[in-house]
Amino acid sequence: MFDDTRRWGEVAGALSGPRRSLLRLEVMEGTHPLLIRAKGVLDAPNVGHLLIQVRCRLSEGDVVLDVDEISLCDSAGLQVIVDLERHARQVSTTFQLTGLRDHMARMFSLTGIDRVVPVVQPDDRV
Repeated sequence: MFDDTRRWGEVAGALSGPRRSLLRLEVMEGTHPLLIRAKGVLDAPNVGHLLIQVRCRLSEGDVVLDVDEISLCDSAGLQVIVDLERHARQVSTTFQLTGLRDHMARMFSLTGIDRVVPVVQPDDRV
């Protein structure tokens, strides 16, 4: 677990090398809570980008991360999601997920993350 956002960025950069990022974030400005759509692959080489962007936004207010278009999530992706929930509690904001597909829902259930990170339907956002 990395508490220092810069270290995640360094780790992600070192792991990814010249590889082009396979994760795209779309921030839906003007929504409350702020909706961020993640698209692509949430794995070790890409988690630094997600961690930095979402942590910065959590410092400003509540965030919902839409993971409907995540095609792959490895253990590093799961760890970042847990870290974001922990950070939200530390800064007195909320972090929620929406759009959890079957493959991620199974991983959340097997690892117990579903008991730690709130998952909401799109209409149920804070």
